[in-house]
Amino acid sequence: MKKLLIFFCAWSLCAHGNHDVYDAFTLSPEDIAAVLSHTIAVQTPSKSGLTADITFGCADIKYKDGVVKFCECGDGVCMSLRPAWIEVNDKKEWLTAPYWGLFWNYLAQFKLPIWLVGDCKPDTALATDVLASFGGNCLQTLRDLEIDPVFKALRVKNFKQKKNIADYKGIVVYRSVAGRDSVHYKNFMKMYPEFLFVNRQTCADLVNKEKTYAAFVAAGMNRYVPLSKKYSTVYSSKLTESIINDIPTDMVVIKPENCSLACGINVIDKHNLDELLKLILRDKKNIKPRSHRSLAYWKSMYDRAFFVSEYAQSKLLVKENKTYDPTMRIVFFMHHDNNKITLNVIGGFWKIPVKPLDDTRASLTEKHVTIAHSGAYYTGMLCERSDWQEIEACLYDGLPAVYVAMMKRFLN
Repeated sequence: MKKLLIFFCAWSLCAHGNHDVYDAFTLSPEDIAAVLSHTIAVQTPSKSGLTADITFGCADIKYKDGVVKFCECGDGVCMSLRPAWIEVNDKKEWLTAPYWGLFWNYLAQFKLPIWLVGDCKPDTALATDVLASFGGNCLQTLRDLEIDPVFKALRVKNFKQKKNIADYKGIVVYRSVAGRDSVHYKNFMKMYPEFLFVNRQTCADLVNKEKTYAAFVAAGMNRYVPLSKKYSTVYSSKLTESIINDIPTDMVVIKPENCSLACGINVIDKHNLDELLKLILRDKKNIKPRSHRSLAYWKSMYDRAFFVSEYAQSKLLVKENKTYDPTMRIVFFMHHDNNKITLNVIGGFWKIPVKPLDDTRASLTEKHVTIAHSGAYYTGMLCERSDWQEIEACLYDGLPAVYVAMMKRFLN
């Protein structure tokens, strides 16, 4: 029987700001081992040229009748913190998502020095005591890392990227939303190739909607993503016609090129599509400053492109006699070592929009798009075990191939 880790609480893809009280990570060694032993391994061709990598990812997905669709992926290192009840081997445990205590145990298997750099607080939420128990260290800046005695002693000149994790000198986890995409961090990673930086090869594809979609397509895993296309933000009647012809569903999802926390995302039926496009692309001055985030985002948006995806529905959930269209958050650990991919899908939970489907006064966006940090009522619904088994099978089928595609894109 598979040993499952089931989440009871949610967090956003990429935000740190909340003020919950965090308990220490107390999962037993036996339960940690049970969670981390639930893996699959996939061989990659020996001549693929892929180098060693460690990835900590998350995603929002839709699921219905055995069909999984990835709405977007995210960088697990920069997920927000949230206390959660979880079920491990039929026992409830109170832990803090995204479960850094588990991640430190995951990294410990590689028997390399570990540094957490950047946002290292609060200690309990990040399980820094667990990190310390493995000899790991917390530092505030990349400069602090550069002058760290252990880091300095392990540096190697003229190091070439290797396919074996054991050939590297240490593992760096850089937790900074603002710094993650900076030129300074990118240059730092290039200066010290003898160290493995978590998510180095995959972050760009995980956090960018266009690149995520392209990775699924390149992997031949189109079936796991809604059909999506990129369009210019210059309004015209032909734009509306193109979208209607390109995207087959009666409802479509409008997404900005760069956004998070559901800002700028709209669900609209095709009869009202042209009116919405006029407002957000041409007549944005008419958007009221205190409008819903789905509209307010566009008032000051100057991106040259946006995305439209087919609408994918999840299995409906009923809570307090109200019916909702939920989205599921999943989290996973992956690594590539010596031509072998190992994948841990840690678990998943449902989160619901702020409005039920039978609310006649609510917009389609309010009834179909979840909003991060809306409150505990809207997050953490338990996934039925039979559904989770189908979801998990899809994830183990699709994610390894997508991971390979991301690593190949990074090499190119």
